[in-house]
Amino acid sequence: SDGTTEIGAYTTFTELASDPAIALRAPMLRTAALAMGGPQIQNAATIGGNICNGATSADSAPALFALDAVLVLQSASGKRRLPISGFYDGPGRVRRRADELLISLELPPCAAERHGDCYIKFSTRKAMDLALIGCAAACELTPDGVFSSIAVALGVAAPTPVRAAEAEAFLLGRRPTPALL
Repeated sequence: SDGTTEIGAYTTFTELASDPAIALRAPMLRTAALAMGGPQIQNAATIGGNICNGATSADSAPALFALDAVLVLQSASGKRRLPISGFYDGPGRVRRRADELLISLELPPCAAERHGDCYIKFSTRKAMDLALIGCAAACELTPDGVFSSIAVALGVAAPTPVRAAEAEAFLLGRRPTPALL
């Protein structure tokens, strides 16, 4: 009701790629789903599994970082919400307690008509390959056509997926032009 998009953790990449709500709200997540393995893997692999293994090469991670996804974790003691930016703890490590299950991911509301995003995977082959680097970018415009937000996220560029905060600030005109080397 508030415009949040909720994705179940057991949603397969095939389901993500074919969901019209994802195509409208987060097209880059659809692109990331189609970049993940081949059709057989996409039919079985889930978005929750893709991020819970902590791999920096997870195709969905940069898109989820750029979209400011919030993870919903459930244990016997209750639910907790954790921004994806606080989920990765190092290569192959995440901040999911042993008694918790990832049950869903939430994408905050956005004005779809003023939102744009893109995911690009660089790899040595076109399919069935881990990313050498994955890059996701998302932006929103004001009703006047001015950038109100820009997010840039990278996978494989660091021990965990990361947001490129300096690039975001520069693109929004909040930082001086970086010196060219």
